[in-house]
Amino acid sequence: MQLDLRYIERESRISPNSTADYLKFGGREFSFDAGSSLRNRFKFCLSRDPSQFLKLPRPERLLCALEHWSRVYRFPVGEHCEYYVLGVAGTEAPGEFEFYRIDLLDRKPNALRRILQITGGAILTRSQCGDWLVSHAERANAAGDLSWAREPGERLKNANIVWVGPEMAEGQSMLSRLRARGAVFGAKFRREDPAQTTALRWHLASKKDLDYIILWKGKVPYLDISLVPDWARDRVYICEEQRADEHLAGIVRLLAELWNRGYAGPIMTGL
Repeated sequence: MQLDLRYIERESRISPNSTADYLKFGGREFSFDAGSSLRNRFKFCLSRDPSQFLKLPRPERLLCALEHWSRVYRFPVGEHCEYYVLGVAGTEAPGEFEFYRIDLLDRKPNALRRILQITGGAILTRSQCGDWLVSHAERANAAGDLSWAREPGERLKNANIVWVGPEMAEGQSMLSRLRARGAVFGAKFRREDPAQTTALRWHLASKKDLDYIILWKGKVPYLDISLVPDWARDRVYICEEQRADEHLAGIVRLLAELWNRGYAGPIMTGL
């Protein structure tokens, strides 16, 4: 599933003031072609129902994404399939982008002629798009999930982050939640068990490729900086929160953003 926001925002294909005559889109055929194999191709016709355009906040702008798409996601839901189209538009501000999302529904996914209907959409900021991608990263990789992506240019590296905390919190796998955020913002996570302090010291000392360490002291009070080798102590974030809420999600985003921007200095612990 192609969810990395860094690649998506590099694919600005829609001019800042581009508009489409959306009344001509009903019944029109569209194709998503992301490679030579049949699996990477998808064709459909848009429903002729004109009321579907009322579900878009700015249809004359959002529908540009059907022609100049960057990502397409498919998620089976019962007997239907949901599709989400993402397009990236430039703005008047240099280096700033808007993200166009169109939501589509295929009520008959096994039909020979695919007819999709618009069910919603939005114009998103970068932060809003990131949150939306994370929500789908957490549900992705089920049977039948697919994505179409333009061929990326330069391959980007990910930040390597070690998570030291309990495996489960609030009934959910913490590593799965962190990896969902890492898939969007450019970070790879691995977990170390805080219960085995001797092994933890050895593992941290031997991982020379790590970029940051998160110690969840709020859940494991005995975790402190003494467990971390001297050479890595300026790369530690100590989380004092007791719940795995948006505070922790924000820290993951912050660390990934710092790394992606080439920041090599120390980070503050226990923000």
